[in-house]
Amino acid sequence: MSHSIHHDYNAIYDSCLLYGFKPISNDFIDTLRLSRRQFKFLGKHSMLALCEYFGLKTINNTAVDDCYTTLWIYQETKKRMTDEEIEKLSNVKTISYNKRSGVIEVDPSRFDKNHKFYQKRVALGCKIPAYTRKQIVEMVTNTGGIFDKKVTRKTDYIIWGDEDLQWETYGDLSTNQIIADNYIRNKRCKIEIITMEEFEELIEDYKDILKYQRTYIY
Repeated sequence: MSHSIHHDYNAIYDSCLLYGFKPISNDFIDTLRLSRRQFKFLGKHSMLALCEYFGLKTINNTAVDDCYTTLWIYQETKKRMTDEEIEKLSNVKTISYNKRSGVIEVDPSRFDKNHKFYQKRVALGCKIPAYTRKQIVEMVTNTGGIFDKKVTRKTDYIIWGDEDLQWETYGDLSTNQIIADNYIRNKRCKIEIITMEEFEELIEDYKDILKYQRTYIY
C-alpha cells in the first residue's frame, strides 16, 4: 500500500529486471487512486489535502511517518465506503498497456455480453481527435473487448478514425488501415469497419471512466 504507488513499484520492478530477478506482480492498494475514485469532489488528492479533509494531524515527512499517514488515510477512506463499493473495487483489474503509459483499469462489472465489442478483437485505424489512444483502449477493454495494437486475421473490428486528418498529416492511410483494407478487398478474413460515429455510440456508456486520471506506471 502506498500513496501514488507507481513511484515505489517502478523502482522495485526496474531493480528486479536490472539484477536478473523475476519482475514483481504483487497486488497493491494505491490510496491516491482510491481517493480519486471515492472523493471526486476534492480539488486535490495529496496526502496533506486528505489529512485536512479527514481532520488528521499531519506528521513529519519521513518514510515511516508516510507509512502511518497512508494507513490512516486508507482506514478513513474505507470507513466512508459501503460494502457494495468495496466489493466492486475488489473486482477491478489492470492490464498492461505499454512501458511508458503503464496499465489500464478494467472493471468486469461493466461488461455487457450484448455489446458489439464483447469478447471481440478491436484495432484502431488512425487517430480520433476527441480521444487519446490510451482512452480508446480503456473504453474498449471496459466493454469486454480485446484491443489489438496491430490488425491481424483474428481482428474482428477496426475503428477507422479520422481518415481526412490521416491523409492531411501523413499523406497516406495508416498501416492498420492498409492491412485491414487489403484483408477486406481480398476476403482473407472478416473485419468490419467501425466509423467514428458508430464508435461514439458504442462507447457512450463508458466515457465516464475518462474523467479522472488513472495511469499507474510499472
